[in-house]
Amino acid sequence: MKRLTCAVVEDEPLAIQMLTGYIARRADLELISVMDNVCDFHDVIKKIAPDLIFLDFQTPCFDGDIGKILISISTRSVIINISASPVSYFTNTLQKSLKRNVYELLKPFSFEKFNECIDFLLNK
Repeated sequence: MKRLTCAVVEDEPLAIQMLTGYIARRADLELISVMDNVCDFHDVIKKIAPDLIFLDFQTPCFDGDIGKILISISTRSVIINISASPVSYFTNTLQKSLKRNVYELLKPFSFEKFNECIDFLLNK
């Protein structure tokens, strides 16, 4: 079975612990990077090109413009917004997110909701 590689961009330690725990509980996911801000993300993401990027849209160095994120990642990477606010809350993001693989898993979310999101993506 192919494992999907995952990167987490999250600044809250408890949220990082929860999400990395959820990823570890699934045999089809492999965590390859954890970053606590978008500044590091831009440098690292081009090198690792993960299948899934769990991105808190309310992380330091992120100005809410997902367009800047989308141009720096592989077109095959899927972004999952893991903030407490929907994509539509952020400026200039809704239109751009509709053209790319941007999904939402809004905080707080359970392992059940996490699984539903991953299963949906795997069955697309």
